Amino acid sequence: MPVIGTIYRFMKNRFFFVTNAKICAAATAVALFCAFLSDPLTALADGTSLERGGVALLLTADVTSDVFAVPGGSASAESSTPAQDASDVQALAIAHATGNINIRSGAGTDFDIVGKLQDGDALTVLGRCNDWLQIQSGEVTGYVSAEFVIEGQQAAQLLSQVVVRTATVEADRLNIRSEANTESSRIGSADAGEALRVLEDDGDWVKISCGGKEGFVSAEFVTVTESYPQAKSMAQLEAEEAARKAEEARIAEEARKVAEAKKAEEARLAAAAAAQAQQAADGQNEPQIQDAPVLAEAPVEETPAIQPANTDNATTADLRASIIEYAMQYLGHKYVRGGQSLESGTDCSGFTCYVLKEFGYSLSRTPSGQYKGNGRSITLAEAQPGDIVCYGSGSCTHVAFYIGNNQILHAANSRRGVVINEADYQPILGVKNVID
Repeated sequence: MPVIGTIYRFMKNRFFFVTNAKICAAATAVALFCAFLSDPLTALADGTSLERGGVALLLTADVTSDVFAVPGGSASAESSTPAQDASDVQALAIAHATGNINIRSGAGTDFDIVGKLQDGDALTVLGRCNDWLQIQSGEVTGYVSAEFVIEGQQAAQLLSQVVVRTATVEADRLNIRSEANTESSRIGSADAGEALRVLEDDGDWVKISCGGKEGFVSAEFVTVTESYPQAKSMAQLEAEEAARKAEEARIAEEARKVAEAKKAEEARLAAAAAAQAQQAADGQNEPQIQDAPVLAEAPVEETPAIQPANTDNATTADLRASIIEYAMQYLGHKYVRGGQSLESGTDCSGFTCYVLKEFGYSLSRTPSGQYKGNGRSITLAEAQPGDIVCYGSGSCTHVAFYIGNNQILHAANSRRGVVINEADYQPILGVKNVID
């Protein structure tokens, strides 16, 4: 009986339960069991060696899983996925390549492209799969080849070079100064919510870039944030491409309109010059006009209805485009000295004054007043559509709208009315930016 009890305890405490797939080990088990019968104490003392050898006694016929009972633990299935190194997870890295880097839906080139990275874009490493990294950047999560990603300390150094700092305006309207103090000249302004690129930040004043110009704003009225360039999804890239094509089409259409207007003006001038020549031949002693014919009335053909000014503009560039688009409607209208209406006719300073009044600007009614008292002085090279070009020698006697491509739109004189000319058709006294 002591031997039988010992056998029972040995079988109960030391043997594994296995599946019926392991029946082939039964013969070995029987042999070992016989060894146990011949020398139970030795077998009991060395029972752990039986466990290490994987020997088990089949006690039930209905065990159907491949799960082994682990002494002192719970049953578990062997995993085919290696444990992931915690140091490889959530690591900030940077893309590095000469062109775009495809982000794919899976770890391989056979998977769909879901987005693209550019050199210098920041990304977060989520995991690894052989030579591929699972990453997240911007709105895109996917896989990229590890050869195009820099990690670790080198990545941190490179990221410090591509970080973008932005100052968001918190005031209703914030002055942009030429220097970091309130005594310096005002060179522009920014509205609430407008984002300005930060160049330097000394705590009290923030040096910013806006519209191609550099200036300073008070740090008290902005919130500075940092961001990194990131990947773009295919949907984002497609939307950007559509917007780019639409902008190209808009610019081409504007250029076409300006070219057509210029061509029409040249044809009108040629016809008027021919008429003058005919009048001279008929003995009419009309004064000879060097640059344009007499224009006593509006064009004979019916003038299209003037459309209201578009004052709903998201950016300063949109505002400038709207000003010129509105002013161009008066091309061919009469010049009336001292006139107070764009529709019935006005002079050069009235034209610039009344056009800009439609957009909320208040300007002097005289050329010299606009030159001396409105806006800030810039060069012709800095001029943008909507700026005012001033002409004269010593004092300003004529003003015109700059419309781009070294051209102006202006109420020239009683002979020509509102026309387009080259900006340097007369000596330029100065250029004034009254928009921003």
